[in-house]
Amino acid sequence: MSKTIIHITTSLHNGGAEAALFRLVCNDESDDKHIVISMREAGLYSSKLSDKGVTVHHLDMGSGKITLKGLFQLARLLRQYRPTVIQTWMYHASLVGGMVARLCGERNIYWGIHHATFDPERNKKSTLWVIRLCRFVSNIIPYRIIYCSQKSSQLHEEAGFCHTKTLVIPNGYELDKFKPLTESERYSPAKNTTTLGMVARFDPLKDHENLLKALAHLRKRKIDFVCQLIGQGMDKDNKSMLSLINNYGLAGNIEMLGEQEDIPYIMNQLDIHILSSSAEAFPNVIAEAMACGTPCVATDVGDTATIIGGHGWVIPAKDYESLAAAVQQAIEMKCQAPQQWSERQNQCRAHIVKNFTIERMINNYKAAWCN
Repeated sequence: MSKTIIHITTSLHNGGAEAALFRLVCNDESDDKHIVISMREAGLYSSKLSDKGVTVHHLDMGSGKITLKGLFQLARLLRQYRPTVIQTWMYHASLVGGMVARLCGERNIYWGIHHATFDPERNKKSTLWVIRLCRFVSNIIPYRIIYCSQKSSQLHEEAGFCHTKTLVIPNGYELDKFKPLTESERYSPAKNTTTLGMVARFDPLKDHENLLKALAHLRKRKIDFVCQLIGQGMDKDNKSMLSLINNYGLAGNIEMLGEQEDIPYIMNQLDIHILSSSAEAFPNVIAEAMACGTPCVATDVGDTATIIGGHGWVIPAKDYESLAAAVQQAIEMKCQAPQQWSERQNQCRAHIVKNFTIERMINNYKAAWCN
């Protein structure tokens, strides 16, 4: 019997949780009907979902703001669609959407949590208050709490979230899109240098300065490389980032490419993908790079070590010397041991295919919604 699943999300802007929602909804080949309600205005994934034939509603509540109009509109939509399942995405949607749903008589509510730090320096005060309120009502509102990573579930349970409702469902990926390209499909200019890259928006949690410190360390060792920075805010208009790049003497080594649509193509152009984050839950870019056969060097945050699975380099966060050493090891393997490097590339792809397919993710959500 088909289900009507309403997804209530804090936003549809460019983010890991929003991307996971998009993949889940658009790759479900069953007869289930998915409806998406965003608490905020239209974002990147609004049109993408609509283009796939998914019904999308926006409550147009500003960031961190709750309006009576938005609450009444949400209640009206819930009564209109009479969903079988309500799946929330992120804290604000879990708290507000969950409370409105309960007041409308809904019980089959699943929270979706995609966060892995409570650090007050890395969260807004309003977000920390929402987290506290979620903790307080976690044994009342949701039927289950779905975390995207083991590290996230551990963090929240230790903070007092109801542990008897925990489910962990890792993200899954469209491996027909994220795959190694053939040589003819790649843009392959003659080059004698290693291309590094980091796909991440400009955000303190991504700790780009730690990356720059590591790269400056490599440059002092006369290691040849170019590093491409891709993501929202990573362009020539970012004066603070440009200042840091110049301060570390890396102007000739860094390319600021900004936001890019074709991430699978970008991942295929990189020799090594780096993630220097100080906090993550389940970093999508690591799995996406590995699915394209691109080995990764990443900080040990969230479930990064599980995603890499021994097929890359995992080092402590905020430790630029360890980051530099790991990147150097990767470069040396690529340049000095091509057969070993080729095997490493194949292992990266195989590990993601075995453990993180979109089909597995969808099946896990469906199994959860049936319990």
